[in-house]
Amino acid sequence: MVVGGEGVSLTAGGEAATVLYRACAALLSWPDGGRRLIGTDGLSVEVEPGEYGIDAHTMATIDAAVHPSAVVQLPPRQRQQQQRRQGGAAVAGQAGGSGAGQQIQQVQRKASARRTGGQTAMLVIFGLLAGLWSLLALSYTVFGASDPETSTGEWAALTVFLWAVGALLAWPAVRVVRSTRRG
Repeated sequence: MVVGGEGVSLTAGGEAATVLYRACAALLSWPDGGRRLIGTDGLSVEVEPGEYGIDAHTMATIDAAVHPSAVVQLPPRQRQQQQRRQGGAAVAGQAGGSGAGQQIQQVQRKASARRTGGQTAMLVIFGLLAGLWSLLALSYTVFGASDPETSTGEWAALTVFLWAVGALLAWPAVRVVRSTRRG
């Protein structure tokens, strides 16, 4: 992280993102001292003073360098968001095939919390339940329509019900996967 007279730069994985103060579309400011500078080009740089040992004077320099109309005062962050910021500063930008998109993915991987044993157990249990239930739903969807004792409406309603229950069983596993990482 480099805080200079013209802007703030962050280097990650051989790539750099810079937001110049004069091209800062918004400066998000949290009461705990965290800042996010968002440039007019869509790139953003997060500055967490505790992660890089940035002192109060340097943070005040950043605040003073950005035009006051671009400053957005935000309420305190939730505790979970603060814990996710263990990677320090984060680089973000517009998605796509660009290097900024790759940096976003790298930062998101770093920001996700490690999976606990309980979460892994929940992932396995709900994953297996959802998989088995989905096999049942698939077999009924394919073979239930040919049952002469079941009307088309009954078959459709039961098929929708079976797939909805499968989705509900899969949801906890999906949440664990999306909010954590292995290791």
